[in-house]
Amino acid sequence: MIYFIRHGESQANADNIFGGPDSPLTDKGRLQVRAAGEKLKAEGIIIDRITASTYRRSIDTARIIAEVIGFDQAQIKYDYRLVEYDCGKAIGRSIDSMTQAEMIKGPGAEDPEKFRARVLKAFAEIESLPSNILVVSHAGVGCMMQTIKLGLPPEKFIEIQDYPNGEVIQLEVKI
Repeated sequence: MIYFIRHGESQANADNIFGGPDSPLTDKGRLQVRAAGEKLKAEGIIIDRITASTYRRSIDTARIIAEVIGFDQAQIKYDYRLVEYDCGKAIGRSIDSMTQAEMIKGPGAEDPEKFRARVLKAFAEIESLPSNILVVSHAGVGCMMQTIKLGLPPEKFIEIQDYPNGEVIQLEVKI
């Protein structure tokens, strides 16, 4: 079983800007993540593996949840393929200042097909593991997974509703 959590609220989320790799969790984000870990524990869900994006907000989310559920932090796996969609020169800009087309076609933006391929490859490996896995990642990765599930073209990921920060969902993956 795969469980997915979008990192807790980051400073970039609070500022409504596109965040880069170093955007930290806010106090609210830390509380969200702690609550998510407590909920996993209360529901008796045993996590056998945690795999997280290499961005700071995901690393911190994974570590907090591991602490809450009693998972050895040294056993957390980190996978660069789970990092957020790279919106290029838009990093640091207001989300409201750009159209969806600009977000995926702006200077230095990652090609949505390549984004889809890296996310698919990561989840194909994760799905093949016979255990309960918590994937700690980002809004764009969750949206791309929904795009894949719905059979939509990769560039449509930008139109999918984000998962809320700090909420664990059971992810049905069939790759």
